Amino acid sequence: SDLELIEEAFSGDTIAFANEFDTYRHVIELRNGELGIGQDLTIIGPKKGVTIYGQGYDNRVFNILAGKFGMSGVQIRGGYAIGANGAPNAFNHSGADDGGGGILVGQGAIVSLTNCTIVGCIAQGGATAVCPDCGDPGFGGDGYGGGIWNKGSLNMENCTVYFCTAFGGND
Repeated sequence: SDLELIEEAFSGDTIAFANEFDTYRHVIELRNGELGIGQDLTIIGPKKGVTIYGQGYDNRVFNILAGKFGMSGVQIRGGYAIGANGAPNAFNHSGADDGGGGILVGQGAIVSLTNCTIVGCIAQGGATAVCPDCGDPGFGGDGYGGGIWNKGSLNMENCTVYFCTAFGGND
């Protein structure tokens, strides 16, 4: 399947979904969490493009941990990153920060996006724990970059990010 091509790629691979004569849009639906990339990889979509769906709650699309990652002709849709909720009776019961519902670019990653669209992605901070006996109420975590949270190196050319949002967790 198209998803297996990405999951089973080796460092330095180029995945070209089809040639310029391809007449249909490839659709990849994530079912078991994000696509973690920790090596050099290039993904090239066909003329009609590739859409990768995040399938909703707590399912970021790409987590680029390290390496050089290039992608063109791809639409990322519906990714959702959410920070962990605080733990009751814990030393720090605040919610965790999170971001990049579509793409999280890690500190060791170099990412180049061309002719890509990121749409309808969400990043949400985790909620603080309810802890009536803790004294310190804790805080909700922060949400960063609904579409993309860049902690590394990111270059975008002819790309669009829209209808993405980021918000904090409940206090």
